[in-house]
Amino acid sequence: MTKRLGARDLAFNIQQQAHDRADEEAQAIPWQLLQEARCQYIDWQEFYFWARSVMESEGSVPTWLAEQIEDRCPGFIEED
Repeated sequence: MTKRLGARDLAFNIQQQAHDRADEEAQAIPWQLLQEARCQYIDWQEFYFWARSVMESEGSVPTWLAEQIEDRCPGFIEED
């Protein structure tokens, strides 16, 4: 008799397969590249939190902050 898988079992199997595939693909990436991506991610998060705190405390985007954002992300802030 064949056991039928429930929805939870199917979801778990799919999740496990995705996890296993991600592990296999990650092993093919040089660790230096992963470390560089991690550092860039942290830098962007730091910039985001800093810019957000300035905007929240000022109630708007100051000109000097808009210039910083434009330098890092050209075209992100456009005039209406």
